Amino acid sequence: MKLPVLVLVIPLLAACASQNGPTVTLSVSPTDCRTTWTDPTLSLPTADEVKLLESSAQKQAAVQPSVSAAPGPPADAKPGQPSYFLRLPAPLPDGPLWVLAVLHGFGERGSEFSRNFVQLADANHWILIAPTFVYTDLNNPIDTRTDDMRFATELSEILRDVPRRTGLATHARALLLGFSRGGSTVERFALIHPEQVQAVAALSGGAYTLPQACVEKNGKTEALPLPLGTADIATWTRHPFDAAGFKRIPFWLSVGANDNQPKYLPSTYDVMIGQSRLARGQTLERALIGFGVPDVHLTVYPGVNHKVTPPMVRDAGEFLAQQIGPPS
Repeated sequence: MKLPVLVLVIPLLAACASQNGPTVTLSVSPTDCRTTWTDPTLSLPTADEVKLLESSAQKQAAVQPSVSAAPGPPADAKPGQPSYFLRLPAPLPDGPLWVLAVLHGFGERGSEFSRNFVQLADANHWILIAPTFVYTDLNNPIDTRTDDMRFATELSEILRDVPRRTGLATHARALLLGFSRGGSTVERFALIHPEQVQAVAALSGGAYTLPQACVEKNGKTEALPLPLGTADIATWTRHPFDAAGFKRIPFWLSVGANDNQPKYLPSTYDVMIGQSRLARGQTLERALIGFGVPDVHLTVYPGVNHKVTPPMVRDAGEFLAQQIGPPS
């Protein structure tokens, strides 16, 4: 028997929806409420944290551009063009090219971060792109949500811009790789735009979004609005969550074994997915598998702290290459 969908509408927001834009609706099915941890110290997010995200969502979502809309160009871009680092392989292979988009961490620049992946992209005849995103705050989930909805729009437009700018045919789906804050961003982009994603490599992320609308523990259920989960994702994207599209995306997660310090980690996620990047990578792995993603890998690197290492680049590249076949 198919379980009914429970739609939770916050009464205060429903009362003023006609004046302030769309009502924030949390669509929660009982089948979406999974326990994603084995550590007994992990628990539900607090009701106050969830209410804060819910109460701020309506005003922000009402003025948030649709994620399918093209953003305005950055100040340093040519008219009509988004700004990003781009490198073409040489020689150019025949047929459509794969695009590898790499996203940097907090306080970095795309052009500098991309240097870690030039050899990888050239060896596989991939177009390498690297935007620069100015992340607002590591510790405020409202800022995280606001940033990543904007970045999702920008990255989507950048991927569409590559064939226009280069005059080359590219595959409709791209390979995504992100480190630290960028690792969380590529995972969220895959939730928002699975139609543009071939595979994801997320390195040392710390603020992942669980692919579920709610979480349950000891008979108690708590909804998970963005960026904690997907309960209100349709409010932000203005289209239903493409669960089937997301499930087909392979994920490679990695983290250093010594990347276990809580500094610079958003505390909102502590009780729900862990107090270190290692714990959070493990929680996301379980959540992806529980959601039904068939191809999920987590690699832990002994003795490594919070950095990108050559073995990480090598292993991420091998994984991504396996998702598209040998280079032409």
